[in-house]
This record gives sequence, C-alpha cells and structure tokens, in this order.
Amino acid sequence: MKNIFWKIVTILFWIFVTATLVWKVITFFDEDFFTDICNNHDESTDYSWVEYRAVWHNDSISVYHSKDGHYYYVLDDFGFCVLDSIDEIQPDFKATGSSPIWFRKGNLRGYISSSTGHAIIPAQYDKAWFFREGKAAVLKEQQLMFINEQGEVILDDDWEDAGWVDFVFKNNHCVVCKNDKLGLIDGDGNYIVQPECIDIITRDNGYYIMKENFEVSRYDWDGHLEQSMCFYSIEPIEDENGYTMSCFAYRTEPNHVGLMDADGNILCPPCYRRIQGVTDRLYLGYRDDYDYDRMQLGELIQAGY
Repeated sequence: MKNIFWKIVTILFWIFVTATLVWKVITFFDEDFFTDICNNHDESTDYSWVEYRAVWHNDSISVYHSKDGHYYYVLDDFGFCVLDSIDEIQPDFKATGSSPIWFRKGNLRGYISSSTGHAIIPAQYDKAWFFREGKAAVLKEQQLMFINEQGEVILDDDWEDAGWVDFVFKNNHCVVCKNDKLGLIDGDGNYIVQPECIDIITRDNGYYIMKENFEVSRYDWDGHLEQSMCFYSIEPIEDENGYTMSCFAYRTEPNHVGLMDADGNILCPPCYRRIQGVTDRLYLGYRDDYDYDRMQLGELIQAGY
C-alpha cells in the first residue's frame, strides 16, 4: 500500500509541474490567452484589454500597463491579477532584499508585497517613500512619520514634508524636516544633526550640511568633521534619466557653478551656469542654454559644443 501511495503522490507531483510549465509557456507566448484569463478572473472588474505592455517584474510578480495607459495591473507568479486599476507603482531599484513597493490609487498611496503583489498596507497616505533598512517615511494629514513593514508607526516627532527631500534611510541615518529646517536622525529617531540646516545631502561616505551663513561642512558617518567650506550651495548632479552622479555641483553665486568630487575636492572652477552628468566620470558644463564643455572629472576634454 505504501508503494502505491507514493506512486500516486509522485504522479500528482509531476502533473502539477507539467501543468505549471505549460501555463508559463502559454502565458508567455499567447497574448490572447493571457488576456482572456485576466478578463475572466474577476467578472466584477472591467479588464477591457486588447493589448498589454510589461512594465517591470521581479522573481515573483509582474506589472503591466493597460492599453489606454491609464492603469497598472499587478500579476502574481501564476499570471493572475492580484491588484488592479492602480494609478502608479514604483519599485525601488536600489533596494536590496524584498522590501514592500509603494503604489498610488487615486490620490492616496500604500504598499504591496514584492513577493505576492497583494496590498499589505492599504492606500491611505498623501505621500510615501521607499522602504530602506526596514523603515519608510509616509505623509498623512501634513504630518511626516516613519512606519515599519507592517504599517505600524515607529518614529514620529511632528516632522513635515520639505517638498524636495527624499526621506529614505541610509547607513542608519535619514534627513527630516521640522519648522522648515532640515535635521538628521538615526534609526531610533535621535537627532544626529538638529533641525537647523537649510540643506543636508547624504552620500555613500558621509553627509554634507549647509547652514544659513553658507558654511558647508562634510562629516563621515561617525559624525567626524572632515571639511568646512563656504559656498552659495552644493547640489547633487543627475543625468538625463535622473540617476545621481558621484560628484557635486557647487555654487559660489547663483549662476557660477563648478564641479566637486564626493570628498570635497574642487575639480573645476565655477565657470558654468549648470552641470549635467553623463556618467560618474563624464560631465557637461553649460556656459549658457546651448553651449557646453565636455569634462572628465573636471578636466576639459572638448570645449564649445
């Protein structure tokens, strides 16, 4: 009897494996089959798809765009819709592990599981930021707070949204805003830098703070002062796709911009109106709206494009 039982179990197992593989092949190659399944998955929901477009996927879920481009749909590993008609969804491509992913439905934001695609924190926030180091900043009724992956508030001190700041943890530090000034907290909510700054920029090797007297100070992650400078401002540099470069732009006046590396070394004088990144080594220095120089870490390699 035992032998018969295990033979039946083995046969059922291989039937399941074969059916799964057939399903994968069909849904990959046959768009009409895929569409029919989605249309019939929930008769109360109108999946009026003729075509669909894959947006991104990980090992467990996939996100598709509707034909009209208005809505996103989340599919699980078997191709079933687990979350439909959402207006926006944004994975964190810099994250490690399986952190929740924020989505927007209407004007409110929540989080889905990156493993199942199901909404694990309902859409209830006015703004939501990426989960890093087990925490995410959310804005609700003009109050900024931090939650854990279960949606529980774990850090709250009457913080507010600064508008331009990404409130994400890095090396157990995060920028916060209070009374229109920026500060820096640790993972327990303790202030590393009091909210007295007009700007704070975190990087891989530490952070920069800027106060109203235009004094810019660079610290390592242990809080040791490494350099003091005096600039009108320092700013991250991005490429045309929004990727942040390793170098900074520094301003001595509003329209006088130079290039500085992450260690505070000046790479070129402030002779440009703005600087755009191409790669971590290649930058474009614009003298006006059209003419620019090509620089490799501040060294001019071709002038007057």
